[in-house]
Amino acid sequence: MLYFSTRDKQRTFSFKEVFLNALASDGGLYVPTSIPKFSPEKIQSMNNKFNELRMKIGDFEMQKQLTLQEINLLKADFTVVEKELEEEYGKNSTIDLSTGEITKKLEKIE
Repeated sequence: MLYFSTRDKQRTFSFKEVFLNALASDGGLYVPTSIPKFSPEKIQSMNNKFNELRMKIGDFEMQKQLTLQEINLLKADFTVVEKELEEEYGKNSTIDLSTGEITKKLEKIE
């Protein structure tokens, strides 16, 4: 689709030029050289596709938010467990993640 400026109808611009510049260099507004005509069925079809895409994007955003909430809950749970372990075994203890064995390290006194 081509566009022209409201101040110069002789020169045409591509969609890319219109998209990147917003206003024509002569200060005019971009207007399409022609407007396609669509049947009501075609418009309804495009609307259905738009709604389907909108739902997919909405579902994705909801899944993202739920995942972030789950991560925050895990962080909160970990903080509680970490504090409990520190109180019981000391700050410098280590946990072997493959066996679950806790090694209590002596704290240096200086």
